[in-house]
Amino acid sequence: MEFKVKQLLFSFFLMLSLLSTAYAAENTTLYVNLKEGIQLEYLPGWEVKDGVGGSVAMFVSPKLSSYDFRETVILAAEKLPEPAPSPEKYLFSKIEDLKASKNFKIYESKPVTLAKLPAYKIVYTATQEKSTFKAMQVCVFKDGRAYLFTYAAGLDGYNKFLLGADKIIQSFEFTK
Repeated sequence: MEFKVKQLLFSFFLMLSLLSTAYAAENTTLYVNLKEGIQLEYLPGWEVKDGVGGSVAMFVSPKLSSYDFRETVILAAEKLPEPAPSPEKYLFSKIEDLKASKNFKIYESKPVTLAKLPAYKIVYTATQEKSTFKAMQVCVFKDGRAYLFTYAAGLDGYNKFLLGADKIIQSFEFTK
């Protein structure tokens, strides 16, 4: 009897996982930026803000409560310096100031593939102005430009929107 219950629970959670994955895949919205020659997908409830603060686009998580902070994925693009550094060195140069901050800790640092190109990813926590946050940054180069994704969230909100942030980043493609 106990085996049947475990088997039934396993089947239920497997179906639930497959359904949520299928829902996420089918209910996305396509974001296209012709100027940068890029596209990506994002989940329902996320807001898109083009060109905020010099970024290509900012994706803002759904609001879950009256709490003011909302998690974001920011896509920035800039011309690479000559000679171009590796994606790893470029990414670490972007967080140089944070390394001196209180509670700075790197949880993950590794080469990855993004848009079928070599890329680099880091996940870290840091404290700025009495607020501790967790961030994931992924950087890829193409045609002399760096494309940098930054997902930042409060410690409590990081895992809540990680699926949506990953969807945005992993769906990123160059169209030209």
